[in-house]
Amino acid sequence: MSKSRTSIERPGRAGMAAAAALALAGSLGLGGCTGAREADDLYATNRALEERNLMMQQELQAKENTIGLLRTRVGEADDTVAQVRDRNAALQSDLRRLEERFRSLSGRLDEVSVGAVDPATERALEQLAEANPQLLTYDARRGMLRFNSDVTFAPGSDDVSSEARTALRQIAEVLAQASEAYDLRIVGHTDSVRPSRPATLREHPTNMHLSVHRAIAVRNELASAGIPAPRMEVAGWGEFRPAAPNNPTGGTPANRRVELFIVPSSTSAPGTFASPESPGEQPDEQAPQRQDDPFK
Repeated sequence: MSKSRTSIERPGRAGMAAAAALALAGSLGLGGCTGAREADDLYATNRALEERNLMMQQELQAKENTIGLLRTRVGEADDTVAQVRDRNAALQSDLRRLEERFRSLSGRLDEVSVGAVDPATERALEQLAEANPQLLTYDARRGMLRFNSDVTFAPGSDDVSSEARTALRQIAEVLAQASEAYDLRIVGHTDSVRPSRPATLREHPTNMHLSVHRAIAVRNELASAGIPAPRMEVAGWGEFRPAAPNNPTGGTPANRRVELFIVPSSTSAPGTFASPESPGEQPDEQAPQRQDDPFK
């Protein structure tokens, strides 16, 4: 009985040893798998951090490049601002020089204008203007007689009125006393209302034509009163040199005018101012009377 019991127990102990060995081996095998996974996780995390660090370095470098570019542009802008300031200072200096030159020229012009007409002639012209206040005014500083076109001419034409013709002969009488001392510049002006009636357009297609034709008409009257043609100049500005702002809705009487400037003679042209009894050049043939624009 004892032999058989012993033989039976030995196989049991061997099995238990084998089971323990298997358990130990299993335990060691399981621990190895867990360590490998942890190592893989750490490696993956490290790779991710390295890649993130590389991206951040690249972004930092890009931002540093952008900052460098901006600094360069700021420097260029500063240089441009400095150049603009220098240019502005130069322009301001040029402007001051031009203003000084303008004041100097204006002063010289004033010196020329003042006293351009001798005292006796000036007094005579002032008295003539005072006697015809509706027809003309006299600017002694400029040596200029200004004729009101609404009184000097028929509406829309270059026909000289009888009142203006009388005044022009009186002017010729005054200037006859001055011999060759002066030349005359006769300049016509209109307002901004353009000729529109067919009768006006046939003779004066534009305000420029009308202004020149009226200046010529004044010249012709003065020539018939004894002033030699070589001492008279005519011009016309049309509507482009207004004496007052033009009324946008209608005519502006102040701008319809003929200005006669008495200036020191600049030439030795032959002939002296003759008296009305011994006229100089005869006037051009006068056009027939016309009924035209009342605003001219």
